[in-house]
Amino acid sequence: MLKSYVFIMVLLVGTAGCVNKQAISYAAVSEAKYTKAINAVSLGCGELPRHCDTWQGANQYITFNNAVMRFATNDNGRIIIIMHDYNECDVLDCMTPINNRNFRNIKDYLRGENIEIIQANPLATLNSIVGYQLTLDSDVYSVLMQLAINK
Repeated sequence: MLKSYVFIMVLLVGTAGCVNKQAISYAAVSEAKYTKAINAVSLGCGELPRHCDTWQGANQYITFNNAVMRFATNDNGRIIIIMHDYNECDVLDCMTPINNRNFRNIKDYLRGENIEIIQANPLATLNSIVGYQLTLDSDVYSVLMQLAINK
């Protein structure tokens, strides 16, 4: 629990003006239909009521392809956020490569389920990608819940 509070405190230090958009755009996974980085602090859970916590972000754990990540969705399951597992990384230095790997994994998994990513936006703070917001062509909630684990 302390890790979550420390992570949130680090996120709260970042503001929209502090996100280096050029650094984030280079770090973003190029296969996505990348638009712009979203400030992770300002995102909130308002539009993502399924498995989202104001303090921790996405909180439903899933695992596949030897990776553990967290997700949250909106009501119709077409907008999701994916975030890394705190046990794998709880400092900003390692978040970008882990979240880029998770993005590639989820993209490949969803493609195998015939679900297309329409848009991908990195969630950024302090020059690091802390997750991705994905807009999809169909509901992925039940598909991802098949991968759910308890933590």
